[in-house]
Amino acid sequence: MGLIGAPWFDPENNELGAAYVSGQGFDVVESTSPDLPHDSFRVEPATVYEWVSRHVSDAAEAVFIGGSGFRAAAAIQRLETAIGRPVLTSNQVLLWNLLSQAGDRFDVAGYGRLFAHRP
Repeated sequence: MGLIGAPWFDPENNELGAAYVSGQGFDVVESTSPDLPHDSFRVEPATVYEWVSRHVSDAAEAVFIGGSGFRAAAAIQRLETAIGRPVLTSNQVLLWNLLSQAGDRFDVAGYGRLFAHRP
């Protein structure tokens, strides 16, 4: 899995995230933060798409974009199409989990293949 931290995450935070994800049984092949503005309001989904699509490792079977203030949700569908792998974000996974806990059966489109699956 490739881990992409928010631009304001320092290398230590990325290492802690990689250690946690590895401890959950995932093979982490990279953990980095993009060279983008640290002001979340200045980072557009198109910028997230451009950076991730150019920098994600070919060895990553999936990508997780962390940082709840990192505006990446609108880039998920486009990224999945471009890189041909699942893309997860912290807010997307949180919403997916909340909907599943609530027993929700609403269809959610445009935010990645995760929503095609129920836990």
